[in-house]
Amino acid sequence: MINLYAETDMNEKVMIRIAELPDVKTCFKFHKAIYKYHQDNVDFKLEDEGNLLKAIENDIKTGRTKTIIASTKMGSLKEDVGMIEIRIDRIKTPTTAYITALWIEDNTRNKGIASILLSSAEAVAKKDGANFISLDVFDFNRSAISLYLKMGYKCKSHDKTYKATYVKKL
Repeated sequence: MINLYAETDMNEKVMIRIAELPDVKTCFKFHKAIYKYHQDNVDFKLEDEGNLLKAIENDIKTGRTKTIIASTKMGSLKEDVGMIEIRIDRIKTPTTAYITALWIEDNTRNKGIASILLSSAEAVAKKDGANFISLDVFDFNRSAISLYLKMGYKCKSHDKTYKATYVKKL
């Protein structure tokens, strides 16, 4: 279990932890926000949200996906402010980890939390034997693309759904 502290670009303390089953509601909250954000910005229907949430719960239960949650602390209050999910594909050679979701709450964006989460996901993936880490991102998500490029990801492919795949060697 990861349980570490980091500092944001604004010198705020951030706690990073691997989600466990009690965190499923937090994961749902972030996934619902991701789903709404994507549905508001694409002109096609996404996968059914209910099916997606069932799959997320199953992934947490089985450990197929590792979810890393970032929390900030203000006084005695802890607030979950973001998450990243990774899945390791051990069948593919070289072994690749896939970032399946990344979300930072609006009020905590542009503080370095996404960079902390990405670095944490890369460390977990490398520890779990991945040689590469990969993700898909829609073209409209310019701030995410900018972050991935800043963190050393390279565009590998682009498809007709206005989605690109970025990869980084670990």
